[in-house]
Amino acid sequence: MNAAQVVGSIADVFTWTTLPLGLLCILVAAVAKAWLRGAPEPSAISTLRLVGGLLVGVGLLSIVVSVVLTFAGG
Repeated sequence: MNAAQVVGSIADVFTWTTLPLGLLCILVAAVAKAWLRGAPEPSAISTLRLVGGLLVGVGLLSIVVSVVLTFAGG
């Protein structure tokens, strides 16, 4: 196993963990906001949405890294 394959495997693990967790955070924040409709939004919901967005971003970035390494490293 060369270095590109190792990094690609690590990127795959990040993809399959961060994307679902990030989407779950965004979903929970949306449900909580709908539950509290009309009330001011607590900072926890904003934080949860931010964390979810960051996790989804990391997941998408790891997909890009995995694809690039697949073509670069074989």
